[in-house]
Amino acid sequence: MRRFLAEAEGFRVIGEAGNGAQAAERIRRERPDVVFLDVQMPGMDGFAVIEELAGEMLPAVVFVTAHDEYAIRAFEVEAIDYLLKPFDRARLRQTLDRVRRQLGRDPGELAEKLRRLLAAGAGERRPLRRIAIRSGGRIQSLPVDEVHWFEAADNYLKIHTARAVPLIRETLAELERRLDPDVFIRIHRSAIVRIESIREVECMFHGDYEVVLSTGTRLPVGRKYRDRLLEALGKVES
Repeated sequence: MRRFLAEAEGFRVIGEAGNGAQAAERIRRERPDVVFLDVQMPGMDGFAVIEELAGEMLPAVVFVTAHDEYAIRAFEVEAIDYLLKPFDRARLRQTLDRVRRQLGRDPGELAEKLRRLLAAGAGERRPLRRIAIRSGGRIQSLPVDEVHWFEAADNYLKIHTARAVPLIRETLAELERRLDPDVFIRIHRSAIVRIESIREVECMFHGDYEVVLSTGTRLPVGRKYRDRLLEALGKVES
């Protein structure tokens, strides 16, 4: 990719990243005009990087993938280009011509296309069933069915189960997109809980709410998530 881009007139590579978290950080810092994102990356995939930057001035995005399953159909619908690996110089030239046209468009139009692309891509995915836990040179497979709730801890996640609280390197935004929305719900910017683990919701002072889990754990409910939580529990406010 770097070699091909070095040959392209009018384009200059200003940075690279080895994973999704690095990509999001470099995009914020460098403010590039166009970004080539792999669909599958460690920690955060290409979709999660865009979600992480939601609300910010987004660059033109070209997704790179070795798989032609859900992604390509979504890309074609929204006219966001993709590169299917392996690709050659001719295919990249077509992509760069498309990027030049996109850069001349209204930034708001491009951001809206990316928002719809994320929704389309998420709709094609199967819900997460197992989580790989790396520890001491070993990898264990944790069934998602054993999880009561997930807690954000900087760029990591604490996975709260009845047996242990392992830590993985992933963001809550990426995890939320991979979970079954009929099983898990986000209740706070730092917490996603299993709906069936919720024992009750308590109304606190000043209109605040707290969730009480079957384990006895109490978690605050962010106001922006309250209505969705009540709807998921089948509760209707009077």
